Amino acid sequence: IILSPIPSKGFVELERSGLLPLIFPELAALQGVETRNGRSHKDNFYHTLEVLDNISKKTDNLWLRWAALLHDIAKPQTFTLDDHGHGHFYGHPEAGAVLARVIMRRLSCGNDLIRDVCLLIRHHDQPLRPERVDILRMMQRFAVCGVDVPRLMGELFDLKRADTLGKAPSCFYYVDEIERMREMCRELIANREAYSIRTLDL
Repeated sequence: IILSPIPSKGFVELERSGLLPLIFPELAALQGVETRNGRSHKDNFYHTLEVLDNISKKTDNLWLRWAALLHDIAKPQTFTLDDHGHGHFYGHPEAGAVLARVIMRRLSCGNDLIRDVCLLIRHHDQPLRPERVDILRMMQRFAVCGVDVPRLMGELFDLKRADTLGKAPSCFYYVDEIERMREMCRELIANREAYSIRTLDL
């Protein structure tokens, strides 16, 4: 299902058949629009499927598709309301990375896949600006984990773009910023900017 042309169709069918809670209870838990204090809070199940489809239009990369599917998986357990009735999901990327590891191990995914997907989930909501220092710091975080930094940075931007396009149109301005950051990252790598000890010209 994850590698199909339009993955959302498969997951919707699993939900309609009643199999989703049995196979993937954490994903099923994203369903439903909660209304509290007169405010409706978005159905994260359909948002997740929209992000997954957005990724699938661009690539058949299994890492990215898993990251899209699980990027908001911890939102139900991190949902809180402030004094004004606004919903928040503080800490959901970090909690999501932990939960994603549990899910993917249960489904017998490979260690490299689990590592990279969890890194993408942990950092998908990280505030980033198209500035040299911000991009280098993000690259440094990935470098510490011993991964292919240029590849993972590109995948992070792809995930951020797909996530943004799955939100309200008022958020779409961020897509242009993501593409500026992507280009800046390419320039930093091409210019051999150091983001770890290994990349220093010594």
